[in-house]
Amino acid sequence: MLVGCGKEEKPQEAFGTYTKAWNKQKFAEMYDQLSEKAKKDISKKEFTEKYEKIYSGIEVKNLKVEAGEVKEDKKDEGPVPFKVSMDTVGGKITFGHEAKMVKEKDGDKESWKIDWTPDFIFPGMTKDSKVRMQTTQPKRGEIYDRNGKYLAVNGKASEIGMIPEQLGDTAP
Repeated sequence: MLVGCGKEEKPQEAFGTYTKAWNKQKFAEMYDQLSEKAKKDISKKEFTEKYEKIYSGIEVKNLKVEAGEVKEDKKDEGPVPFKVSMDTVGGKITFGHEAKMVKEKDGDKESWKIDWTPDFIFPGMTKDSKVRMQTTQPKRGEIYDRNGKYLAVNGKASEIGMIPEQLGDTAP
């Protein structure tokens, strides 16, 4: 009889699988890595739709999620720090967070899962938070001289144009 032990998965390795899916925006694959507790709080459909709506609404491009270094004395338990950066219609967004990892039994096998919360999407986000994008057309500033007289003012201007060749003999 031959008995062997496989290499035990570390929390950062499990989180690496999650970040690969996240970088590719494969939200259903990300959901598969969540803890049972997280899955009780949000369904797969809600999870994928939340990410899809937010990321498409703010026009996410160049998404990059990177796991940070886990302290040597914490390598077998987590948490795993990570950094997210993305370009959006509103500019570059970068933030850091920590993924709480939990070990769960799946049959006779144990594996690390991510105890996901909505603030993985953006810091401070809760289950009921909404992300909206709103653009406001700025008003041009008015410019005054040192005596308070207008040099540049917001307002309407009329324009009259002439084409001298079309005026005929009356052209100056």
